[in-house]
Amino acid sequence: MDYKNARNFFLKSESYFSVKLPDYINFDESLKSAKKILTSKKNQPKDINDIANASKYKECDNLNYTLIINKDGKYSWRPLILLHPILYVDLINCITQKDHWEQLKKRFIEFQKDESISCYSIPIEASKDSKKTDIGETVLNWWEHFEQKSLAQNIEYQYCMFTDIADCYPSIYTHSITWAMYGKEKVKQDKDKCSGSLGDKIDKKISGMQHNQTNGIPQGSVLMDFIAEIVLGYVDLRLSEELKKLENLKDYKVLRYRDDYRIFSNNRNDLEQIMKVPSEVLYDLNFKLNSSKTKLSDDIITDSIKKDKLYWEEIKASIRMSVGNLDGEKLIFYSINLQKHLLEIKKLANKYPNSGQLKKALSEFNKERITKITSKPNDLLPLIGILVDIMIHNPGSLPQCVLIIGQLLKFENKSKAREIVEMIVNKYALKPNTEFMMIWFQRLTTIFGETSNEVLSSDFVSKIKDPISTQMFSIDWLNEDIKESFYEGTIKDENKYNKMSKKIYIAEFDDFNEYHF
Repeated sequence: MDYKNARNFFLKSESYFSVKLPDYINFDESLKSAKKILTSKKNQPKDINDIANASKYKECDNLNYTLIINKDGKYSWRPLILLHPILYVDLINCITQKDHWEQLKKRFIEFQKDESISCYSIPIEASKDSKKTDIGETVLNWWEHFEQKSLAQNIEYQYCMFTDIADCYPSIYTHSITWAMYGKEKVKQDKDKCSGSLGDKIDKKISGMQHNQTNGIPQGSVLMDFIAEIVLGYVDLRLSEELKKLENLKDYKVLRYRDDYRIFSNNRNDLEQIMKVPSEVLYDLNFKLNSSKTKLSDDIITDSIKKDKLYWEEIKASIRMSVGNLDGEKLIFYSINLQKHLLEIKKLANKYPNSGQLKKALSEFNKERITKITSKPNDLLPLIGILVDIMIHNPGSLPQCVLIIGQLLKFENKSKAREIVEMIVNKYALKPNTEFMMIWFQRLTTIFGETSNEVLSSDFVSKIKDPISTQMFSIDWLNEDIKESFYEGTIKDENKYNKMSKKIYIAEFDDFNEYHF
């Protein structure tokens, strides 16, 4: 991409917040307003300091909007950050300034110059004629260039070390962005610590948007995924430099996707020697390897494929049959009924909680079975009960479960459907940090009408219902002449909302519907 294409890419609503939300939600209006505020009359980007007092906004602890999402159905939580649109656009303007963008592209070429170390997690944009979203394209890239290339290494290598970085994004030290751009030693030796450089500007803008905090970067946007790749690319470069210092070490291959590493070799002793290097390099940059997920394997094929996928493919093969008719049409049959099928999915959820395969299994269950039924199942409530159990213990599957419940409730009258939704919400409300759930159950109220339950209330949900009266982001820190210029607008696409008030659509389930890998 050139700097203009990169800027447009990061300004997309799906880049601003990359977590799956109902399709009628987007942030275009607030992003456009922020862009207008940060664009001069000569159509050049302004800096945040032109419209706000830096010391004032950096002292604010309520700049951004945080969604707390449960990671495991128990007591582990992940904060996902909707960055203040003005601060988000300001960071984009900085990164995509023409000379800055060229610096970054040049640096990424340096990160990738060692053919023995390959990274496949730089964000990707789907082509204009693609049926996939940018997120779908990224997932497909993981499959094609990480999983499949891992399988291909079995031709050349006998052993593989699997490992990843523990708590990657929360561990990224913002000062390490400057180190990544110019080298840690060079920055330390510079009397001004490269003050005023691109790396320093990015560092200060990110720490400034999170109350001057320098440990960790906000999660939830493609932009921050890209920032993480700057630091992780520097890790790749350092790793390459250190591995070249090891005597008699030539035959190895390293594949990386974000914080996941797969290191291949034909010699177990070499692998043990190699593994000391990433540990030392990562430690020097405030990271550490996840010892619980580090494993040496001589079965590259089996261990390169996720265990949840191997498990479910075996189950699916035993219950699903695909045949072609005389017209060449593919017909799919299942040997078990809906409830038994869903119970098999629950077993998958119990064995591999929150797994990607669970989401796929639920999407396929909907596409191949639920959308095909034409009358109310006799066991409708038991089916919904199983789905509720799955989503409570597997929060990552919440969108799929909610949408399937919506498909099933179309066989009830609206009054009964609302009553069922309220019962589910009451059960879910016993858990803390339920806002993500509220957003998704609000999707059901578009079809079956508002519930009387006050649990389905939050600033985010209120913003969907009443975009004018509800403000998600503060403006107190802006200069007086700018405050009235920022227009949050709505986060609801009215056309999509009206269309989706009639039914659940298959396209809502999956970012890569046409691909079954």
